[in-house]
Amino acid sequence: MSGNLTSEYIFFGGARIARRDGSGNLFFYLADHLGSSREIIQAGQTSPCYDADFYPFGGERAYTNTCQQNYKFTGKERDPESGLDNFLARYYGSSIGRFMSADDPFVGWQLNDPQSLNLYAYVQDNPINDVDPTGHQGGPIAGQCVVGKTQVGTCITGTGPFVLALTCQSDPACAYFFGALITGADSGDKPGVTATDNLQTAENQHVNNAAETLGLAAVKKTVLDLADLGKVSNGLSPDYIPPGGNETLDTTAGRINNETNGMKDSKEENMSLSSAEDLMAHQRFNAERKYGDKVQGRAGMMDPLFSGPGYHKALDATIRAAREDQQGSDPTNGAFQYNMRTPAQVAGGNPFEGQSVHTVSGPYTSPSPYTYIVTYGPKP
Repeated sequence: MSGNLTSEYIFFGGARIARRDGSGNLFFYLADHLGSSREIIQAGQTSPCYDADFYPFGGERAYTNTCQQNYKFTGKERDPESGLDNFLARYYGSSIGRFMSADDPFVGWQLNDPQSLNLYAYVQDNPINDVDPTGHQGGPIAGQCVVGKTQVGTCITGTGPFVLALTCQSDPACAYFFGALITGADSGDKPGVTATDNLQTAENQHVNNAAETLGLAAVKKTVLDLADLGKVSNGLSPDYIPPGGNETLDTTAGRINNETNGMKDSKEENMSLSSAEDLMAHQRFNAERKYGDKVQGRAGMMDPLFSGPGYHKALDATIRAAREDQQGSDPTNGAFQYNMRTPAQVAGGNPFEGQSVHTVSGPYTSPSPYTYIVTYGPKP
């Protein structure tokens, strides 16, 4: 092994936007509203070296393919030998429109929606509108932007229309991509951005990292100058940071996974463990907004655990909570503390650190005597 770098990927707002190969060649990725790689343009060129369409369930129809790559349907890596897509929790077969293994029971089940009971189905057979970031549970696409007639996963919005002069080192591919991404324009075929959410400030570290990696000082400065005009949305990728927070969704999910490690659903519970983890994520969002970088000292949770059978379930619940948070919904009614309780403690109705009980979830099967999950805050 020589140890030489073969590919370096560049992300912006959780989306793969560029790749630098071992020879230093730079390629820009253009994706559709699902995150599928539709075109790749090499820096300095005006014609794509990869141009493809995808059938609804992910089958590829390539028109140009002179710079082959493996990140295809919804941006997931496709194995060139088997043709299967890696959706983290399991593999997906685009040729049959189904996952190759069953999902965990009860994840995302809705008794009023029979399609949700199919453990092999992909996004409940609605692949045009929904995505599945983890291989466990699909959902509607949120935080989308429209660039001409193509949607991308990162939004920049302002208080009104704005047009930016952008210099991209005389690189037409770079200018096309970033010009379309951050330049407001009329609707139709012209490059433009239409946002549905105002989420995270333009000082987002992803903007810094992407601009610095690409060496585009003008991009970094221009985007950061938008702080008082608009905000940047990370969509719902695992590295999304909720407004007012300071940690990514995957970090929050890792904490929740460690807190609930070993707990399982039971016949006596008043809600599923996945729903309780959703409440824990909301509580964490609220605690971060209240305590800032002192949150671990005031409303601490365990260190993140990114392994084990519960991690992807916790990530699903955290992403779901972030989607609810975007929509202004908080089922905990502002709770910012939480702990585990025994049945006797729950029966006693004891407050926690002077805060009133907001939600009580359980009892769950647990390796410890603590079988309930309780959130707390000011009396609602």
